[in-house]
Amino acid sequence: QRKPETACSSRLHAAADCKQQTCKQQTASSSRLQAAADCKQQTCKQQTCKQQTCKQQTCKQQTCKQQTCKQQTCKQQTCKQQTCKQQTCKQQTCKQQTCKQQTCKQQTCKQQTCKQQTCKQQTCKQQTCKQQTCKQQTCKQQTCKQQTCKQQTCKQQTCKQQTCKQQQCKHQTPV
Repeated sequence: QRKPETACSSRLHAAADCKQQTCKQQTASSSRLQAAADCKQQTCKQQTCKQQTCKQQTCKQQTCKQQTCKQQTCKQQTCKQQTCKQQTCKQQTCKQQTCKQQTCKQQTCKQQTCKQQTCKQQTCKQQTCKQQTCKQQTCKQQTCKQQTCKQQTCKQQTCKQQTCKQQQCKHQTPV
């Protein structure tokens, strides 16, 4: 009886770096190598599916060049703790780009539907929606030049911990 290989052999898929994990390609009894590898804590260049259905590649704690699906269905690329150049879906449906802890140039959706850009802990130049619907710009912990909506409906600008040049709405609805 042959024991399963504990490291990725040269016969296994070239894109899989599997060590101390369970790869479906590693067993010596496998007659075929599957098209994708399930590698965690390694360098992934192919598809990974963790608690979801992935149609493209997923890289966690690495460099992502293709799609990532985490508890949702993503149709474009997702990069967490890296540089995002395409779309990210986290617990919602995003139709444009999302960058967390990076530079955002397009849309971000976090627990809501955003139709414009959202930048958290960065420089905001467009709209931000956090637990509400914003029709103008929101900057948290940054420089505010336009409107901010936090747990209320603001029709003018709100700046928290920044320089305010217009009205503020906090926990109330302006007339």
